[in-house]
Amino acid sequence: MRGDERRQDLFRTKGRVIALFLLLVVDLVGGWTTHGPGQGFFVSEVEAAGAGPRVFAAGFEPAHDSAIFRSDDGGSTWQRISDSPGPDFIDVLAVDPRDPDRLFVTTIHAGFSGFTTRLFRSVDGGVSWSLRQSQFGFASTAEIVFDPTDPRIVYVAWHSLASVQRSIDGGETFTDFPAPFSADVLAAAPDGSLVAGSDRSIFVSHDRAQSWSAAAPAPFQCPVRSLAIDANDSRRWFVGTGRNEYPCGEVFRTEDGGETWTLVEDLAGPVDDIALDAFHAGVLYAAIGPADSTVFVGRVLASSDSGESWTDLRLPISPGAYALSLGERGSRLHAATAAGVWERSFRWPTSLSPRGRQP
Repeated sequence: MRGDERRQDLFRTKGRVIALFLLLVVDLVGGWTTHGPGQGFFVSEVEAAGAGPRVFAAGFEPAHDSAIFRSDDGGSTWQRISDSPGPDFIDVLAVDPRDPDRLFVTTIHAGFSGFTTRLFRSVDGGVSWSLRQSQFGFASTAEIVFDPTDPRIVYVAWHSLASVQRSIDGGETFTDFPAPFSADVLAAAPDGSLVAGSDRSIFVSHDRAQSWSAAAPAPFQCPVRSLAIDANDSRRWFVGTGRNEYPCGEVFRTEDGGETWTLVEDLAGPVDDIALDAFHAGVLYAAIGPADSTVFVGRVLASSDSGESWTDLRLPISPGAYALSLGERGSRLHAATAAGVWERSFRWPTSLSPRGRQP
């Protein structure tokens, strides 16, 4: 090995050691705690202006227990603010990161002749709901995404439809745009472009869902399951893959908008969600589901070096977390589980300056 290659290898090794040490330092605050609610399939934290950090959770029990829960103090106390809209169970929850009073949920209602999936909107923090769309046929979950450049634009992608719907009036009405896929995941970049994942392919739109192009093929061994885009870099994405039927799950990264891909880790379990810290470069978290039906152990992992190495945060719920949400400028992580919402706090060293993004 030449001297310059040896030095580069040494620098890489040193960087990993520093990253792991940093993660241990910031994790000294304590372990996981929960204050409720008793259920939580989806969780989302937003900074409510003048009202402190607001966290929402949606239950996923049968219809009579399915409900929306809200905390106005970062998860310390919770209140059940509404039942599921209509005789349905809640399937998806999405909260506008700029307006904590605007929420969307999709619900699924099983009838004698088929399923009805509905989209509801709330503009009063989840207290009341109005029906915006209704789909009949196969039970279909959806992806709901808010445009970061225009608060009036909202996207909905139904998993069973080869299209993406766009609203330019805050979710009052929607226009359907055909797409060459039915999206399993959908995310918006800070420049307003859209990224969608379908099976083992990634697609990109730079004109707000009117047209799509395929990203470069990635060596995904399993279908795309989760997607996160760096809030400070529109071309930096993380993609999680996986299946529940057998041990399979990877995290891929692209730094150039999908032109090239790097397998950063094979986690041997479905990557159900990825949360990127917008305030600390290279920090991300992954919710890993049970590897298969015989190994019923889920995990929440953390990385401080863009996924090159990981630390198990030892979530005390064996099925793992369905969804993750970061708050308090990256100092608090929420995990939605079948046993409620759990949280973990981090104290970042003062020498580590947060990135320039403002809440």
